[in-house]
Amino acid sequence: VHVAQLTERRAIHEQIGALRSDKLKDIPGSVVSYEHASHLENATHETFENLAKCYLAAGKVDEAVEAMQTAIEKASERATASELYFQLAQIFLQHVEHEPRAVECFNSALDAEPTNIKAFEAIEKLLTARNEWALLEENYRTMLTRAKRLAPAARLILWRNLASLYANVFDDVDNAIMAYEVVRQLDASSQQDAAMLAGLYGRKAETRGKGVALYHQLIGSGWDFVGGVKALRRLYHAERDFDSVYACCGALHALKSVDEEEARIYNYLSQGLPAWPKRGLLEAQWVSILHPDLGNSIGYLAAELYRAAPDFVTTPGKKLG
Repeated sequence: VHVAQLTERRAIHEQIGALRSDKLKDIPGSVVSYEHASHLENATHETFENLAKCYLAAGKVDEAVEAMQTAIEKASERATASELYFQLAQIFLQHVEHEPRAVECFNSALDAEPTNIKAFEAIEKLLTARNEWALLEENYRTMLTRAKRLAPAARLILWRNLASLYANVFDDVDNAIMAYEVVRQLDASSQQDAAMLAGLYGRKAETRGKGVALYHQLIGSGWDFVGGVKALRRLYHAERDFDSVYACCGALHALKSVDEEEARIYNYLSQGLPAWPKRGLLEAQWVSILHPDLGNSIGYLAAELYRAAPDFVTTPGKKLG
């Protein structure tokens, strides 16, 4: 009976408080009603949440913070506590103008419920606006420790944003490579991520070979052909593989896509090409280049057949176009 009476009394106070604030616009009266409800031993988190909102409307910010903290303590569900922490963060952000406390509350909201993504989006927006890159990195890493409860798509976004932060803000090649490799594991279909990773591989001598392989893979999958060949040319140049540099510049020249530097390289390397042969190889010269496995009766028979009827075993270049 006592509990029922308390519940009824609290409900009446809360109804009066809602009526005064919503219908009568009597904020001071609404505060009094919710305070009466909050003094009852069966006051809930909703009682203190509504009291905090009335305090804010009345300009009593400190009292609103205290009421919201009590609401969090009384919340029995983690999702509810997360939402209340989010509201408390907004109070610190908009009314107290204490951004560090707001970030703390947003993180508490995420600790209570990692799927409350809007709390992390608020952290990103706040720290990005303040250019707090180191703190943003720390928050990304903290969020990733909560990632087990997140959907794969959310984890992918976190890793992709962290990778971009390392690459574009910190210029931290090693960590950027690490992050983009994780991104590629989560989503192997993104050509943009693959291109970013290939470019990062190319910035380090020990991973340049991976960059070359990845650019070839990208070109083969239909990615920007000209852009890929240009990137390969730069990596081959760094490796001093001038045959491959010439091949890349030749392809770009044929496509009429060379820039000034590539045209200069192409013309320079073209001067060093050996002249076209004016006659066939002599017998002694054929022996020097003959594959060891052809030094048998079948090899000799094939050689004689070629000499006797070359048109039977070969196709003239003109017919090939």
